[in-house]
Amino acid sequence: MSFDAFGGTMDSLLVWRLGPSTSGRYVEFADGILFMRRRAMEARGVKVDSLVEAWTREVRRSPWVLRADTRRTLAEADTTKDPIARRWRHSLPPDAPVELLVTLKPGSVWEGGAPAMHGSPHDIDAKVPLIIKGAGIRAGTYRRRAATVDLAPTLAELLQILPLEPLDGRVLTEALGGR
Repeated sequence: MSFDAFGGTMDSLLVWRLGPSTSGRYVEFADGILFMRRRAMEARGVKVDSLVEAWTREVRRSPWVLRADTRRTLAEADTTKDPIARRWRHSLPPDAPVELLVTLKPGSVWEGGAPAMHGSPHDIDAKVPLIIKGAGIRAGTYRRRAATVDLAPTLAELLQILPLEPLDGRVLTEALGGR
């Protein structure tokens, strides 16, 4: 059974038992993230933690799953030593109704997606090249780490404009000829 189908079945059973949710589906699974309407379910007597445990057991049976993290296990993870936990934690707003995060083994992708996508917390998806070309750019390959937040300050410097608000990131001076 696919995880999407498992989520649909679980949601259908909850609708049958509890009646329709007024705020969307009770359970939804997309791209490795299990969303649940915890408060609505608990208000109707559902033990959400038991459902999450059942889902986790089912997910871990898959040969393509590397790990499954609940919000609690993710919060307890040492993100200085666990890049997957760090990337998941930085990907989600703290108030998102997420109960479980499923990480596939490297090289695996979720079905139904685009043939090429970013979305796993693995290095192959998290580290991508940045290519800048044009007037004012010094040709070369630079090994120093750059982040997406560095692009705006670099472009502002290149265009010699002042941003209207403070920007995160740094100017990639090495690519601008040191200016």
